[in-house]
Amino acid sequence: MPSRLVGESLVLPGCRERCICQAGGRLRCQPFQCPRSSGCILDRGVRLCGRPPGKGSATCRLVPGGLFTTFDGFQGRVPALAAPGAYELAVLADANPRNPAWFRVLTEYPACPACPAPRAWVIIRFRDGCVAVGPGGEVWVNGHRAQLPARVCGGVMARWAGSGKVLVERPPLLRVLAGPGGTVVLRAAGALGGQLQAACGDFNGDPQDDLRLRGGLPASSLDDVFRSCQARAFRRCHSTEKAHSPVYKEDYFST
Repeated sequence: MPSRLVGESLVLPGCRERCICQAGGRLRCQPFQCPRSSGCILDRGVRLCGRPPGKGSATCRLVPGGLFTTFDGFQGRVPALAAPGAYELAVLADANPRNPAWFRVLTEYPACPACPAPRAWVIIRFRDGCVAVGPGGEVWVNGHRAQLPARVCGGVMARWAGSGKVLVERPPLLRVLAGPGGTVVLRAAGALGGQLQAACGDFNGDPQDDLRLRGGLPASSLDDVFRSCQARAFRRCHSTEKAHSPVYKEDYFST
């Protein structure tokens, strides 16, 4: 079995036990079962609870200063993430970014001592490309300021969606709608059920297990969940220097 980090969880064969890695190479295990809407599957060497493909899509929504909703419908107030840093909203559970379907969606709060309130970026990374939408509506694609619509990488497009919002699509698996104020809406296809990690939850059909730390331990609040989802290794695809407000050239793509 490959080495694992302290706090990381693994599900044992049959999905009847989940164990948490502790210091000294020890495991702490507890009873576990998959929700009725999913079954025990093995995906690229990782055992998890997964929905049968094509059983419906789900939405995760973050509204700064408002509500946060996970893929499985758990809701709570958005934490006040004033500390600089990037926070993972959704990551494909496959740890290998060379997987063609791999993606990572983050919200980033750069250090800005003079700002009256945190200014959030929305970043969507793929295996071969990335998109960043800034707090003023500026858009960067693969490290450069972009005019939309723009091709990000194979099968991924970014375009205006009205009112300064940017739609990033990888059909049929993922749609991300990012607003200039840091609002972000993720739409995941049913084929991704049980294969996602981070703050938006695991998309396994059970909202009761969404209040968990990144490693699988129970959390007492959404604040704790987001803190545990702070990105440890994060490479930007944009500049955080102040940029001129863009002139929107929207195509009003239907969302």
